[in-house]
Amino acid sequence: MFSQFKSSFSKNKKSNTQSFQSQLVEPPSIIKAQTQEFQVVDEKTIKNIEKTQNQKQRSQSFEAKEENSKQQEELMDYIVQEDDSFFGIALKFSVNDGYLMRINNLSSDMIFKGQVLKVPITNQPRFSIVKIPDQIKQTEDIWEQNKISQKFEVIYCNNKQNSIGILTLTDDIVLFDPIQQEQMQNKQNKIRMNACISMIDINEAVTYILQNQNGCQDYIVQILLSGIGKPNFEKKYYKQLKKYKQQKKSIATVFFRHAERDKDGKLFTEEIKKSNCAFIVKFINEACNEYSEQSQLTKLPYIDLIEDSKQKKQLEIDEIQDVIGERMGKLWACLEYVPVLKEPSNCFSNTTYKQIIELIPAVYRLADWIKYYNIDQDGSSYSNMLQEIKNKSPIIIIIKDFNNFIFGTYISTEVHQFSYGFKGNGETFLFNFDQEKNEIRPYFWTEKNRDFVYCDETGIGIGCGDKFGLFIDQSLTFGYSNPCETFENIRFTNQEKFKIMSLEVWTILHQ
Repeated sequence: MFSQFKSSFSKNKKSNTQSFQSQLVEPPSIIKAQTQEFQVVDEKTIKNIEKTQNQKQRSQSFEAKEENSKQQEELMDYIVQEDDSFFGIALKFSVNDGYLMRINNLSSDMIFKGQVLKVPITNQPRFSIVKIPDQIKQTEDIWEQNKISQKFEVIYCNNKQNSIGILTLTDDIVLFDPIQQEQMQNKQNKIRMNACISMIDINEAVTYILQNQNGCQDYIVQILLSGIGKPNFEKKYYKQLKKYKQQKKSIATVFFRHAERDKDGKLFTEEIKKSNCAFIVKFINEACNEYSEQSQLTKLPYIDLIEDSKQKKQLEIDEIQDVIGERMGKLWACLEYVPVLKEPSNCFSNTTYKQIIELIPAVYRLADWIKYYNIDQDGSSYSNMLQEIKNKSPIIIIIKDFNNFIFGTYISTEVHQFSYGFKGNGETFLFNFDQEKNEIRPYFWTEKNRDFVYCDETGIGIGCGDKFGLFIDQSLTFGYSNPCETFENIRFTNQEKFKIMSLEVWTILHQ
């Protein structure tokens, strides 16, 4: 209220002190009445005409002053604070950073504490969205309404470069500002590593402790996104994105690694890195649950889109400006981490393992997977297998038959012992190993039915229609493979009935 009163007072003051501009306005012409010879106008009539004319001139002069005053009031002074960045100020006042440079006659985005910048007064910051109807809106400075603001030194990991900088958390956004020296020059075009993520566009955040190639532990924060700040794109592909949502797939994922040293060069302890990452994840997960609207705030220079090549073509990802989606494998290199099998396997190879991991939801792609059941070691006991995987999710069941065909399933939810009826969700899929192409071929949910996982005393079935897509008999010695409506998969074996040579059940190791 105070800023509105101050703005109004400023307008009145400038209007009263501005130079009179009546000379610039031509007086309207007087239309004379047609007469045969002449017209007699008395003195009173002349005064009335002059009075009317003067009133019109004052009115037009006042309108010109008001318009000019409004143009002057479009900009206001903003004093740069210690933690400000040029990119952050542009976001704060909802303007393009190029426009902000132009109105301040700047040749670069280098700024310093105490510097005065001109910013558009009409573009108010838009970082707070009031959720409680009875909450009183603050009009002073919305940026300052965030009572909680935390800063952490992190490394933004992507497929182009790793950039060290500051991660700032507020109630509304996650903002990454790189150190100026870390910005990269490429063909004289600066690649801006600034990242801004609106809480509206975040599904969830998770943290991992990964062992890098040097044998040290890295502390990773992974942020999974349901939006990339392109409402038009998300509106156009609403049905497809809704399907991903049902499958618990995020359309993009972003990684930050905790820095090893602070700005003074002092090493962070393992306890501090672990607690900081845990705090970041908790803060984001609590904040992002408050929002559901679309946003245009999210701006990311690089993200990992999780769709495969066919899905990318279907979504026409190329039409999204300033977004580069890459396969997860390249980001593993940036994280200095490559997933490996923690235990020997008769069904997996390192290649097939990584290919399957790339297909599962992004939230699990950095987790460690361990073998919970193996018939070669644990025997062919159906009840023992169900007991071992009780309360475990997600799981991967992989099978090799006596013809050396390898196939299996990713199951997103717990397999409940003898729970009649189909369980699970669209995250579940079937897969087989194409020996000719040396690659894993996945078969995802078609949305034709919801027959995901069935488990009773006779065995486990995954996918159905007229027949199960994959059925494992309770003897664990044989099973059945058929095309099914749930996944529209092919038959994985030479014949419908196959004999099991090896069967393994893997699940994630929770940290």
